[in-house]
Amino acid sequence: MVFTSSSKGRSLTEKITNDPYNIKTDSQNLIELPINIMGESDGNLSNSDYLNFYANGPSGYDIEGKDLNWNQNLYFNKSTYWLLIPNDSSLRGKRIKTVNKSSPSNFIINYGQSNLRSEIDIINPNLSGLLWGEKYIQKELVELKEVLIKNPFTIFNSAIKIGLIGSENNKTPFGNTNHKIAFEINNSNIGQVEWSHSGKKVFETTINKELVINGINSIKMRNFAENINSRPLLDYIDLNYSKKLIYNFPFDFYSPFFGTDVDFQLIGQDLVVWNTTEFDNPLNMPIAVKNDTILFTTFLSNDKNQKFTVFKPDDIQIVNEFELIGNDIDWTSLNDTKNRYEHIIIGPKEFEDQTEKLVNHRKNSIFVDLNLIYQQFSGGNRDPIAIRSFLNFANNNWDVSPIYVLLMGDTDFDYRNITLESKSLVPSIQVGYNDSFVTDDRFVAFNGLIPEISIGRFPAQNETEVINYIDKLIEYENNPVEGDWKQE
Repeated sequence: MVFTSSSKGRSLTEKITNDPYNIKTDSQNLIELPINIMGESDGNLSNSDYLNFYANGPSGYDIEGKDLNWNQNLYFNKSTYWLLIPNDSSLRGKRIKTVNKSSPSNFIINYGQSNLRSEIDIINPNLSGLLWGEKYIQKELVELKEVLIKNPFTIFNSAIKIGLIGSENNKTPFGNTNHKIAFEINNSNIGQVEWSHSGKKVFETTINKELVINGINSIKMRNFAENINSRPLLDYIDLNYSKKLIYNFPFDFYSPFFGTDVDFQLIGQDLVVWNTTEFDNPLNMPIAVKNDTILFTTFLSNDKNQKFTVFKPDDIQIVNEFELIGNDIDWTSLNDTKNRYEHIIIGPKEFEDQTEKLVNHRKNSIFVDLNLIYQQFSGGNRDPIAIRSFLNFANNNWDVSPIYVLLMGDTDFDYRNITLESKSLVPSIQVGYNDSFVTDDRFVAFNGLIPEISIGRFPAQNETEVINYIDKLIEYENNPVEGDWKQE
């Protein structure tokens, strides 16, 4: 049995910054994913059997109606999946189902829509917030980006979006240096863009069908601004094109039409096709095989894009590394409605022993390991929204609701330690991309922007700082210093 977070491998934290009034964090922690086991015909799982399932990484395209939207994860680099081998052999778990075979539609097409995204977060120009880019485009210099496109169907035009970030060599008071970037693909001009601000800018255009080639496509970006202070960043390249359904390695494709039956024709041998439109309910498609040609029939929905994943079982990614958890894992302690703690201290496991003195000093106090929160409220993903989900649950369901929360640990903007210099031990909430700020209030603002629990932070970086802080805090509370400054 395989499980993952109910967020389907993605992060939900950015939604706090975009729409704090509507974000809901009361969903279940884990969802079960259907699996397919190759070789289990004898009813037992052996060393020669293979377990296959469909998985999302932390970033990727998500279907929203007819649209396909990219979800860039700014908070963690790995999505967590849990493999449960039950002691009870009668527990079989969910299986990937095969849909009923449909009669051929006689509308045969040999292509689908494909999307390609290149977004590499390396540079944070403001050293704060959620704004990340890949590389600077200096004035009068040409930056080259190479993109591999396999089997484009060149009777159709393609579409491209290039994300940019306004940035300067020397920051000006208003960040309004003028930027001008010209773009080429395979040495052919496709347009230019001009803007005068330090935020995000998107260039998008249609690419003539003759310009995209099978193989490496070269995209050039030239900064021809008059002002030498211009130094914008490349954020991402997003390419949508029609793809011939020829198998070289595993690939996805999407609906080229809506509201019709269609026969998709693929070229390849020993292929498997899954409909992966619903992440947690992939469906095996029945196929008809003739030599190296494969056909499958399906209905393309009127109001929702459809996604299909094509692979050979021998080509799919193999998981070679597992972390053995055992049977003693704690899934429930923080979800116990009988908890009665008014004061919650959240920090990394290594601060637990040093914090015990403060826990004993305060009434109804508890130290909560940050990783335990991730485990019980975000499926093991290091998603900051798990802290909010935990505190919201405690506020609504514990016999005694918490009144105070202390975050014990330093924080910064670099959630993923991209700079290799991050000192973050307990994450905060970064709000905004350009004119950004950091806040912990969003962890306890459950219905908008107003905090419902008192929250504070001591930005400790090591155990010694925790010990010194707690000793001083307890000393002050036991022996407060009176003075004329204190109101009477």
